[in-house]
Amino acid sequence: MRQKRFLTNRKQPTNRVINEDQIQDLRLKVNSRERKRMHDLKSALDALREVIPYSRGPSVIKLSKISTLTMARNYIVMLTKSLEEMRKMLPEPLR
Repeated sequence: MRQKRFLTNRKQPTNRVINEDQIQDLRLKVNSRERKRMHDLKSALDALREVIPYSRGPSVIKLSKISTLTMARNYIVMLTKSLEEMRKMLPEPLR
């Protein structure tokens, strides 16, 4: 049996009329936010590409977004395993 959901915090749709200028203004604001979000994402991925071990140079193709994230994840996993192995080599009191 499905339970009904009560939407108490949701805004109720309004039937107000929006003119073309308001629609254009809203569209520009939405586009600006999306453009900023994409620039921020691109900057973050570029910064990540700088720190992961990967050949760089004019003849090397830039990693895609998913390749960058996958390589970064694999690099973190490898570093974590290396640290665990190094801890095993330490004498017991230093662990």
